[in-house]
Amino acid sequence: MMGVQMFGGNAGPVFPRWGFFTDMTAIALVNTKDGIVVAADGLSRWGDDSTRDDLVRQHERLNEKKVFKAECGAWDIAWALTGLVLNKDRSFSLITEVKRSFRVANEGSRDSLSHWLEVFSNSLRDCVSRARSTKVLGPFAENEIHPPGSDERFTFARILMAGYFYAGKPAISIVRISHKNGVLADPQKLICSPPEHDIFTGSDEIRKRYFDEHEDRRFKKYFRPTGPTLPEGLAHAKGYIEACSDPLASEVDPLCKGIGGHIHAAAVTRSGFVWLIPPLNL
Repeated sequence: MMGVQMFGGNAGPVFPRWGFFTDMTAIALVNTKDGIVVAADGLSRWGDDSTRDDLVRQHERLNEKKVFKAECGAWDIAWALTGLVLNKDRSFSLITEVKRSFRVANEGSRDSLSHWLEVFSNSLRDCVSRARSTKVLGPFAENEIHPPGSDERFTFARILMAGYFYAGKPAISIVRISHKNGVLADPQKLICSPPEHDIFTGSDEIRKRYFDEHEDRRFKKYFRPTGPTLPEGLAHAKGYIEACSDPLASEVDPLCKGIGGHIHAAAVTRSGFVWLIPPLNL
């Protein structure tokens, strides 16, 4: 996924069957004929139990806002994050840095979507780099969820964006910030238009059960098929997040301890951004 990749309607698959990333949050991007649904869980929980102390617990929430609105030039975007979003005392917020980078890109790039994305991703990388150099962030660590040698062990965060910013066509863009040997790498950027596949983050084990790829059918009750309308897309996205939030899910996959809380969702259509299920702290 190096560089900016542009795909037309006849492009081959660029994601797995249901594009999937593992992380301690459940996010779903579901493309429908009427628009793109972006949904997320609302639980904010510190991921390392060995350092989960009273300071951390007082910052944990069930109604964390994880879906946001932004603009790419004249187009509305719905966006969400996976990865290291907040540090222990919340003195660093990747949400704040992403919002800042949106402003930088909108003020400094008017040539093309490719240039806009380049300005945005470089600005975000520089924000993270400054936080590390001033020790607001600690040393970049490997994500031990993934096997040794896997590129995913070095993912710091992903920014998932959805909207009609590809010349008025539906599109999903993903920016990956990663590191190697303690140093941030150049951001990796991808644009897929039209979206070839829906995108999910969370538990791969629960995803398999949700999509009936596993003999364990305890989570099948949450499945709702997607369709051409926003309500159908929302039901599909919400069902997956509910499955990851089920108390049984953490028995199947301990990662699900970090998934739960208030599910909220937005949609981006040709007319703009609209909340389908507002966050509680809107």
